[in-house]
Amino acid sequence: MADLDSFAIDEFRNRWHKKTNNPAILEMTDQQLLEDSKLSIDGELTVAALILLGTRKALGVHLPQCEVIMEYRSMELLFDDLPNSNIKDNDQRVSLLPWVQAVNCQCKLAANSNA
Repeated sequence: MADLDSFAIDEFRNRWHKKTNNPAILEMTDQQLLEDSKLSIDGELTVAALILLGTRKALGVHLPQCEVIMEYRSMELLFDDLPNSNIKDNDQRVSLLPWVQAVNCQCKLAANSNA
């Protein structure tokens, strides 16, 4: 569990709950959540778990080839300013769910400033 980002686990839990409307998901332990979603099998994390939920350090150790590079020129993405974001502007290796959440927040902020 030390290889996983707690923010990413919470984001995964909330998205799964929203999709299924199953209140039991909110009550599960993190380990049970991972097992039920097949992100952990017999207590071992899957590659999918690391890609979706892994910490920067875990990605570097277990998946050094895993990196998303994004270049978007019409809007500055400033992750440091986002609420609940553990992504810093100079991070080059971040698991998928926190990255997607940060981009979604930036898009909403941009839309609100243009309204």
